Amino acid sequence: MLAKLVPRFQFDVSFADLCKACTFLFNSKPFDSQSIVGLWKTKRAAFCSLSVRSAWDLALTQWNFDSESEIIVSPITVKGMIEIIYDHGLVPVPVDLQLNFLVPSLEELERALTPKTKAILISYLYGSKPRIDAILDFAKKHNLLLIEDAAQAFDGLDYAGNPEADLSMFSFGPIKTCTALGGAVSFCKSNLFARAVEEREKSWVQLDNLWFLKRVFKYGLLKFLSCKRVYGFFMSMLTLFTRNPDQVLKSLVRGFGSGSVLQGIRKRAPLVLMNFLKYRLQNYSQERLSRRRHLGRTLVQNLPSVLSIPGSKVEDHSFWIFPVIVKDADRWIRILRDHGFDANGSGTNVGMVDGSRFAMPVAKLLSSSLLYLPLSPDLSDKDFKALLTFLKRT
Repeated sequence: MLAKLVPRFQFDVSFADLCKACTFLFNSKPFDSQSIVGLWKTKRAAFCSLSVRSAWDLALTQWNFDSESEIIVSPITVKGMIEIIYDHGLVPVPVDLQLNFLVPSLEELERALTPKTKAILISYLYGSKPRIDAILDFAKKHNLLLIEDAAQAFDGLDYAGNPEADLSMFSFGPIKTCTALGGAVSFCKSNLFARAVEEREKSWVQLDNLWFLKRVFKYGLLKFLSCKRVYGFFMSMLTLFTRNPDQVLKSLVRGFGSGSVLQGIRKRAPLVLMNFLKYRLQNYSQERLSRRRHLGRTLVQNLPSVLSIPGSKVEDHSFWIFPVIVKDADRWIRILRDHGFDANGSGTNVGMVDGSRFAMPVAKLLSSSLLYLPLSPDLSDKDFKALLTFLKRT
């Protein structure tokens, strides 16, 4: 049986925050999405939604592209985003990434461009915020929309995406930075577009307080199980009674259940969730982000030569998660667990987009050869030093 084990992931919310969430159940004041949007230091228009996928669905409905229109997409992304493209009668065209920058090259974009291309969807991976100036110029040159899927890239209220992007979507789902157990804020160029999207959303059924209360209890329990003193026992039980503990963990933390993507996302967020999101944004500690950046940069500087990180040349990185490229992830996982660290090779619910008409060696590498190290601002100095020592010896 495993003794103390550093968990692979820590929910970015405290028990006190979860208790505070319950108090919003008794708040019946009308909600104005602009009270959330106004917290950012930006003049961009914006709207709120249940999730990034909800925002993506609303935006595609509003744009109303012709059937069979093409959208160039990052090859590593949340599969639900791709399903939504198909559900709108559109065609996703994945193109490979540059390993050191985690965005497509202009050459890849040129190869993918056809008369049917309408937009480019760039997914910011692992907490990175790569420069996209050249991609924006390419989009303008060819009259394409540029969308930032920044679900993994929130790092404070100073950043609302690139002001030249047509849509920049930020997630506050259960496993995201500054989680409110759900919710998304999406920035766009036009107030007219934002208000039109909000009008469309009004036709959707609004989730109730019971839905939110269930989430508070679910993720409160999962946070308790992720405490170092409990997590080792929990993982031992999963290993003993399930065939695939990693898959069980992924299903437990999933923000939406299995089944139809559209059925799950075409809902309005309950008032209590939006009020909790506002509270989280107003009270989130910038020190947590600073510590996570510091730990990430220190880890990068001390990685042994047999390990490398994707996105190594991205200057602005908040290290939401910390993947490294390895040849034998299973072996590393076993050794790290023997040393008290629960690394894993399955990461989050992102995956490689199927059906590309181009070779994608980098995407294949990222989908098959990553090891995710357990890095979070809650990692103690003692455990971090032990992880560094282990990696150096290895």
